[in-house]
Amino acid sequence: MFVSTSSGAQFQTSPPTAALKSSEQDSDSQARRTAQIENLNLDKVVRQHIHYVLDLNHGNKLRTARHLGISRSTLYRILEGSRL
Repeated sequence: MFVSTSSGAQFQTSPPTAALKSSEQDSDSQARRTAQIENLNLDKVVRQHIHYVLDLNHGNKLRTARHLGISRSTLYRILEGSRL
């Protein structure tokens, strides 16, 4: 469906059912994210982020530590789980 403006420009609009399906998908994905967040504590979030950055740096711990703004020894301590 196309809608014309007073200037003559035309815009394509989606049918309302598509918007409804999109809205349902958004609420489902939000519910999954909420469930995932409820199961996390700060240590888990930190570890997940470190592993994500570690993957980005192809396992290079020195580059990962620099990327995170921490020392390599701090990175090792966090990865070992003996963080104070």
